[in-house]
This record gives sequence, structure tokens and C-alpha cells, in this order.
Amino acid sequence: MKKSASLLLPALVFLVVACNSDHKKETVSNYVRIIWNIKSDDRFELLKLETADTITAKDSLELLVKEYTEGAKVIPPVDSILSGFEKDDVYNSNLLKKTIVKIDSFKSIKNEATDNSFYQEYVKSLERLRDFTRSELAEIRAEKYWLKKYSADPAEVLSYKVVCQYKVRNHPPDTVSKVVNQTFYLTKDTRKILAVK
Repeated sequence: MKKSASLLLPALVFLVVACNSDHKKETVSNYVRIIWNIKSDDRFELLKLETADTITAKDSLELLVKEYTEGAKVIPPVDSILSGFEKDDVYNSNLLKKTIVKIDSFKSIKNEATDNSFYQEYVKSLERLRDFTRSELAEIRAEKYWLKKYSADPAEVLSYKVVCQYKVRNHPPDTVSKVVNQTFYLTKDTRKILAVK
């Protein structure tokens, strides 16, 4: 029993370390290799890789609030902004339902008014209103979702800003090296790249 317990402990330690390990270097290196079509290790050298910033839900919440309240003299609390989004959601949902009902009712009399240009333009304008309202509703719901998510846990890490410098050697016969500086935005698990600048 002692022997199996002594074997189990190192396995658990390895598992904890593997689960908590940082994948920044691996993620960035894989990206660079794919972008530059690097197949051999002698063509790529990672010179510097450091985390410049940690982006949290609080940072994103501040950006959303700033965008929403642009030009306002007084910035309302998040609850007030969410309340506004709720009202906009209800209004646009009702408008969408009414517009769809109108479109359907006009299309049901289509045979009687197929040559009427006013009728055709009116139905097209209703369809444009329907499409616009759908897109507005999707945007409102997305903003509402993110405001709720970011305000629920402001300390949650959303991504890492990683500054990287690497050297890439050209294909033979021209083997001149090029030093590249880039900024990577990685997901919170550091396994995926969200953006590169």
C-alpha cells in the first residue's frame, strides 16, 4: 500500500504542474512557425517573451462603460446602464414582433397588389426595418451579456498582453536573419492567440 501511495504522489504533483503550466512560449512559437513557414529549429530563435499586461474583466467593463457613455457629463453606474439595455431589449423585441406581423399581413395580400409600386416599396421598407431591428437587438443583447459577465467578477483574467521579440532566418541561400517585435494577446489559458500587433 505504501508503494502505490509513493507512486501516486509524484503523478499528482506532475498533473498539478502540467495543469498550471504557462503555455505562452509554446503558443507564440507555434504561431510564428506557422506564419513564417518554419520547419526547422535553426531558422527561429525566441529572443524575448514577457507579459506586459494582464487584461481583466474590470478593464473590459471600463471600456464598455466608456463607449456607452461617450459624451455624457455624468457616468451612470453599471446597474443603470443594464437597466437601459433591458428597456431597449423590450422595445426592440416588441418592434420586431410588430414588424414581422405587418410584413406577413402585407405578404398575404400580395396577389392583389403585385403591380402596386407603393405596396412593394412599403414591404421593402418594413423588411429593412425588420433586419435593422434584428441587428440592433443582437447588439443590445451582446452588450448586456458582456456588462453582466464583466461586472459579476471584475478580477477575472480575460487575456494576457505578451511582448515578444524573435529572430527568423531566411531560407538558403539567403540566410540573413530578421528580428521581429510583436505584441500578442493570448486567452486566459494562454493556449490561443486573440490578436497580434
